[in-house]
Amino acid sequence: MHDTGVRVFSPARDAETAMTMVAHNAATLRALNAHVEALVTVVSARESHAATQHAVDRLVDWCRTELLPHARAEESALYRPAGESEVGGLLVEGMLAEHRAIYALVDDLRAATEPVRAVALAGALAAVVAGHMAKEDEQLLPLLVHSPYIALEDALRGRSALVGEEVEARAAIA
Repeated sequence: MHDTGVRVFSPARDAETAMTMVAHNAATLRALNAHVEALVTVVSARESHAATQHAVDRLVDWCRTELLPHARAEESALYRPAGESEVGGLLVEGMLAEHRAIYALVDDLRAATEPVRAVALAGALAAVVAGHMAKEDEQLLPLLVHSPYIALEDALRGRSALVGEEVEARAAIA
């Protein structure tokens, strides 16, 4: 069969895609919280400076390889179309401001030299990310799913930083 490049919009597939992203967000938040808890445990036990630095480095590395690519993928795949909608502009502006805060917190965490400051920054990062993901799950994704102008499944295709590999696999058989 010849692929014409034409895709039929499917609200059911978009709702399924949104649920996949919600699940991916939950897994991302669990991973972030595990890294933060590891840092808190090391600092609470008053382990060596090297052990504390190792926990900070692991958290920062995870942020740079998982969290920040997730944020950048959101900006390119979701925020542009949502921001162009009548009702999405202010929501997207707020979410971009949260991304700037997340980027700054990761930079500050990387530069932290005192254990208590590292714990405070890690806690702040976890709180900002949790609030941001709740807004994404409860406001942004429903806006996109209910838009007649945006095919969420298409917007997220190839964006494993946002949904893992599931959307790509579903699109191949759709």
